[in-house]
Amino acid sequence: IDWLERVFRTVTSDWGYDYVKIDFVYAAAVDGVRSDPNVTRAQAYRRGLETIRRAVGERFILGCGAPIGPSVGLVNGMRIGPDVAPYWYPLTHRGAGRRRTSLSFPSAVNAIRNAITRYWTHNRLWLNDPDCLLLRDSETALTAEEVRTLATVIGMSGGMLLDSDDLTRLSPESRAMLTRLLPLRGEAAVPLDLFERDPPRLLWRPDRRLLAVFNWDDEPADVSVHLPAPAERLIDFWTSEEHSPEGGRAGFRGL
Repeated sequence: IDWLERVFRTVTSDWGYDYVKIDFVYAAAVDGVRSDPNVTRAQAYRRGLETIRRAVGERFILGCGAPIGPSVGLVNGMRIGPDVAPYWYPLTHRGAGRRRTSLSFPSAVNAIRNAITRYWTHNRLWLNDPDCLLLRDSETALTAEEVRTLATVIGMSGGMLLDSDDLTRLSPESRAMLTRLLPLRGEAAVPLDLFERDPPRLLWRPDRRLLAVFNWDDEPADVSVHLPAPAERLIDFWTSEEHSPEGGRAGFRGL
């Protein structure tokens, strides 16, 4: 505990950093022998996190790889899912000759699922961190549609917006996408069909009057959805194309 406090006072007070990201901190809660045998794993973890908070004061702490419940009240931002990755599904485990099916392995779709379903924690427990955008068109296995889907979910999340790409190497189209997303911080989108589909297909942000409609299948589909609010016209966020709703519904061909 004394060592933790000394390290984080050095990083913030002496070195001047006012933003601290702590990662893989679930390791403090794994099975092990502890100096105080009377605390639970969660209590031991929280004791360490309380020490970091005391050391950094009011500075910003981003929790990452962190147990959700025991972190409440001690971090300003929280990674709410597994790492995003430049591939849609988790990588094949070559040794076992099968696809990793765990929902916790890094992949774009796993990050998306958690960004959508943990919407309720944003602006209540902390600022949600859905992990970074991946807008690049090199060193990635994501298709253009998958890149736009990930960007859409991150924008609809209303939370922290981080991009780890080399911005100087992004295409003009990718930089334009980033520019479009920057003003979208605010409220988190509510999944309208949370318990009907996995992942949910409809996200609604009343504060921006934004509705996101997803087709999670591998083939294009014609989709008709009920609008959550009256609208005389619809404007595509990415293309600026106008659409006319009919009878309170919107139709999308080949989505």
